[in-house]
Amino acid sequence: MDAGRYECQVSSAPPMGHFVSLNIKEPQTKILGGPDIHINLGSTLNLTCLVLYHQHPPDVTWLHQGEMVGYQSARGGVNVVTESGEATKSSLLIQRAALSDAGTYTCRPNGGRSDSVTAHVLSEKKPRRGFLHTAISATEGVFGSSSSSPWIEQRRLREQF
Repeated sequence: MDAGRYECQVSSAPPMGHFVSLNIKEPQTKILGGPDIHINLGSTLNLTCLVLYHQHPPDVTWLHQGEMVGYQSARGGVNVVTESGEATKSSLLIQRAALSDAGTYTCRPNGGRSDSVTAHVLSEKKPRRGFLHTAISATEGVFGSSSSSPWIEQRRLREQF
């Protein structure tokens, strides 16, 4: 690894030098609200993935049960919105969730580690005892609050890594 302490030296009399510490942060990927997400049948599944500390804004691929999510499928109602910046945010939106939409979803940035969550589509009006019913958005889930902006939440997420 390239992390460590380095010295820059100037050839002079007497010799001069300056020490610098180099810390390297590994790219991090996190789907908000995981590892388990529960939604009602027919509602919108909103999965938001943050990719931090990536050298270049990555392309993000979403997988469902290990297969690439089909955005152009006959099912319709499947969209991805990706915003690149200091952090890359990719949101997978599946409208009118069906029982077949349950399963493992993976956010896979090119050149970075993947993260996965399990989505549970509940066919009952009320969650069964022991289930946590959660509405996921860019500011809810991991943080449990919808009062802050997504950028504040991204800063908080960075501090967790």
